[in-house]
Amino acid sequence: MPMFIPAGGGKGKMQLVQHVDVTSNTTSVCFTGLDINADGYYVLMGGGRNETGNVVIYKIYANNDTTDTNYYSQKFQASGTSLYYNRQNLPLFSRVGIGEHASFFSLIYLDPEQHMRSLTHTSSGTPSDMYLIYYYATSVSTFTNITRIDITADQTDGIRAGSWFTLYKLVKS
Repeated sequence: MPMFIPAGGGKGKMQLVQHVDVTSNTTSVCFTGLDINADGYYVLMGGGRNETGNVVIYKIYANNDTTDTNYYSQKFQASGTSLYYNRQNLPLFSRVGIGEHASFFSLIYLDPEQHMRSLTHTSSGTPSDMYLIYYYATSVSTFTNITRIDITADQTDGIRAGSWFTLYKLVKS
């Protein structure tokens, strides 16, 4: 069975865990009090804004493990007829280009070996110059549970006012 089908053979539903409207520029958005063992999977959706002069990269961390080299990610990006892909020793989650808005959808779970994994689809750019990016991130460390997820910008106040994040858990119906 594919890993993204919730328990119950796909007869699950999403239940709101927390919604965050970013009202002032910040560096991190934190989701605490989680229990992935009980919840199974998390879906994180959101939209980022970037009025800075730099591309902003969002990273994902589990359980206060904020050491970048404790994670790997694979990136695949497409824009027009151009393709780009690479692997990095970083917990890449999403990106927002200069002066752009981006939307993302991510599935977060523990794999069978207890590594945190996130599979994120990001769409960004302008209507005439749009691109899509897939990020697949995993932790080097193993976890017996995930109780906290942090989305952190690679620069101070990189998560701009007007951004939003909504975390759901997948539950059996």
